[in-house]
Formats: sequence, structure tokens, C-alpha cells
Amino acid sequence: MEGPIESVKIDEIHRKHGINTLKLSDGTCLYLPHSMLSICPWHTGDPISQEDFNTWMGNNSYSFALEKAFLLVSLKSRTEKELTDNLRSSHYPEKIIARVMAELLDCGYLNDKQYADQYASSRMNRGYGPYRIRTDLTRKGIDRETIASTLSEQDSEDLLSAAIQSARKIARGKDLSDFGDRNKIKAGLVRRGFGYSVANMAIQALQDE
Repeated sequence: MEGPIESVKIDEIHRKHGINTLKLSDGTCLYLPHSMLSICPWHTGDPISQEDFNTWMGNNSYSFALEKAFLLVSLKSRTEKELTDNLRSSHYPEKIIARVMAELLDCGYLNDKQYADQYASSRMNRGYGPYRIRTDLTRKGIDRETIASTLSEQDSEDLLSAAIQSARKIARGKDLSDFGDRNKIKAGLVRRGFGYSVANMAIQALQDE
């Protein structure tokens, strides 16, 4: 005759990087944002199941996730992907994250097009070209159509001005009359996201000064 089935219990609760890890007696772990620890009904030694924990998280985590999201967007502008990734790293349930994202989008706290426009303008003013900006925005989760729209709206004169600004910095200590040095400057501009034609025009502008 089989003995009674032992319930899974919490062996230890360990905090790291704002996440509480509930280590269970069966070797598995559950994850709880630290802000929710004060309302957690379970303590070390208590029996617990994955199903009960998931149900409790689904019923109680929305306000905490929303508060965290508002805090994050108040500190700096973020893309939808950046905010989603941050909430996921805090182990909020996917359904809760979806509700939070919908709330922030409805309230206008998230706008990937606006973010892309501001980011492109800022990076161009710092001497970066469209290819580098495209790569950065893609990494931040902005879709291709939005990126294309943003870059198409950039003024060609501003683009050349940014390239000349970068070329001037790269050209320090180099001889513009030397073919090898000019190629080094061009390579530097390409690494910063400018196309070859714009790079050539920027170098020519420096030679004409």
C-alpha cells in the first residue's frame, strides 16, 4: 500500500536583484517580485502548489506591475519592447503584462513612433548616421515600417551636417591630403552609420574648408 503523498513545501525564500525566489522541496522554484512579498500568503515551511501560486499572482499582481511600469516610463522614455522585457524580467504573468501595456498605450505613455523620432534626432545630433540608428532602433524593438518612416523624415542637410561633425572628430591628427588617412576617416564614418556617398561628401567638405 502506497504511503501518503507529501505536499511540496517552501524550503527557502531568497532575494536577488529585486526578485524573491521561492525554493521548493521538490527542487523547483517560483519567482515573486519583491514588492509583492509583503502580501504573499506563503512563508518558509508552508505547503504550496504551482497552480495556487499562478492563480494568486494572476489575481494580485496587476497593481504592482502597473506601478512599476509607470515608474519606469517616468524615469525615461522606453519602447514597448523595452518595457515588456523589463516586466518579464520581474516575472509578472504574461496576461498581466498585456493588461499593463494596453493601459499605458491607451494613456499615451508609450509611443514607438515618437520614441523613434526623438531617438533618431538625438543620435544624429551626436554624429551618428541612419544605418547605425536603424540598427539601434531595431534592437530596441521598433518595427521596420516605423523605422523607415522616421529615417525618411530626416533632413538631408542635417544628415550631411552630422557626417561632417563626425568626420571632423575622426580626422584629428590625420592628413586629409593623404589617401590612406582619408580612407580611415571614411571607414570611421561608415562605422558610425553613414553611407559611402555621404561619407565622401563629408570628407570633401573638410578638404574645402
